Amino acid sequence: MNTVLIIEDLADVSEWLATIVTDNLAPKEIHYANNLEEAKRLILEHQYSLALIDIGLPDGSGIEALEKIKLKNEGCYCVITTIFEDTENIYRALKQGADGYVLKSESSEDIAIHLQGILLGKPPLSPAIAKKMITAFQPSKELTIKLSPREQQILTFIAKGYSIPSAASLLDISPHTAADYVKQVYKKLQVNNRADAALKAYELGFVSPSGFRPEM
Repeated sequence: MNTVLIIEDLADVSEWLATIVTDNLAPKEIHYANNLEEAKRLILEHQYSLALIDIGLPDGSGIEALEKIKLKNEGCYCVITTIFEDTENIYRALKQGADGYVLKSESSEDIAIHLQGILLGKPPLSPAIAKKMITAFQPSKELTIKLSPREQQILTFIAKGYSIPSAASLLDISPHTAADYVKQVYKKLQVNNRADAALKAYELGFVSPSGFRPEM
């Protein structure tokens, strides 16, 4: 492990993570960024072996920094370290190339074990995140949801990342009407965001894995 980048806005948390990294991976250098702008600057100037990336930064999402790292240095091992465990952030991060997703609510010992697993080829995933991922892609025991043909079309477009106005244009209906269909679909699927709706679309067979875009 050569150079490590820790993207974290809280100084005490940054130091805590640095201690865990130093004790378990013995990197040659550790660089720190406490906001997205600083992270982008460091990413342009250096090559990193490992990056620990917080999502909730003062000036944006750490997932944007993740995207920048992977574009410049695809070989950098990127681990999200965050308090967020919602479906949307998980799948946005994984879609952008995250190699792991660890919750900062875990103990130092557990996070150390996750990071040690990198050297053994084990993706660092908090148990709560792994469980959520498995649950999301398991076939539903009750696929009895009744969607009208128009609702199926709307769900398919949303799962593929189209905006409501774009879906409305393709279906030759007004954006207001399309938004009403989206509300009906969310209600029937018992979801409240685009990411969970996309997962349901995949599960119900309305969209293939290649067209699945839960981050949009």
